[in-house]
Amino acid sequence: MDGLNVFTKTTADFTQPAVNSNVTITVSAVSQYSIEWAKPNDYIWIQGGGYYQVVTYIDSTSIEVKNLGSTDNAAPLATVTSGAYVHPSGPPGAGGTNGTDGTNGVAVIDYDFADNSHTGDTSWTSLYSKQVDANTLDANEEYIEGEFFVSMGMVGGSAKKGGIKIKFGTTTLFTHDTTTLYVPFGENFLNAFTSLKVKFRMIRTDTDKARLEVDVTGLQGQLPSSGSYLAVSGISSGYNELRQCTAEVSSLNFAANTNMVVEGKVSDSSATITSTAHRLIKGQI
Repeated sequence: MDGLNVFTKTTADFTQPAVNSNVTITVSAVSQYSIEWAKPNDYIWIQGGGYYQVVTYIDSTSIEVKNLGSTDNAAPLATVTSGAYVHPSGPPGAGGTNGTDGTNGVAVIDYDFADNSHTGDTSWTSLYSKQVDANTLDANEEYIEGEFFVSMGMVGGSAKKGGIKIKFGTTTLFTHDTTTLYVPFGENFLNAFTSLKVKFRMIRTDTDKARLEVDVTGLQGQLPSSGSYLAVSGISSGYNELRQCTAEVSSLNFAANTNMVVEGKVSDSSATITSTAHRLIKGQI
């Protein structure tokens, strides 16, 4: 003669009780289903509900069980729907140790791949501007990181001279200005860059201060070994080593909506400067 199957299904919804509290569930005793195997103190598992301990075997279609509150159990007051499988289990295992913290994520402020060009602007002119909302940096060690590319147009086989500036509101963070310099390149005279990749990170250190990290090493063209073509806020001299440097910046207003701005200028009316692939993200160290 066939024995009893050690599984069944619920025949009505039930509400998950509080941890260590009891609930009566109704189950099927039709065909292959049975609950007669369940005895007081047995551990069972209910699909969608989790782990329980049998308190009372009432009859062939109902038992009283206690919510063990295991990690994967449904929250108290959740509805465990009818048709959930019920079968025996061992006692739930102890919770595992917490894993290590993951790396801090980043939030995108802007991705702008449009080419922003100006021709003949010998004064500083905006090439790119993006509002950074108030309190985007509301804790120390949070940062805004930016990256973009700048190129100078060629006229008659020679590159024209240009400059770029990064500002946060009215505060200048970084300037790369070659409008007064030429350096030798082959038979022609070339200004300090034909194309330039700029990457910077502004890390909040106080309510109005930041640590600025600048990297302008990804360039094509030549740079002089010294001169005043490069300036970083808080550093008075503009020597070659400033292409990759760190400086402290003050008078920043993180509590207000403030634009991150890239400005450009050229040396004469025939020169064109273009910035593109602007990326701004927020992160935390």
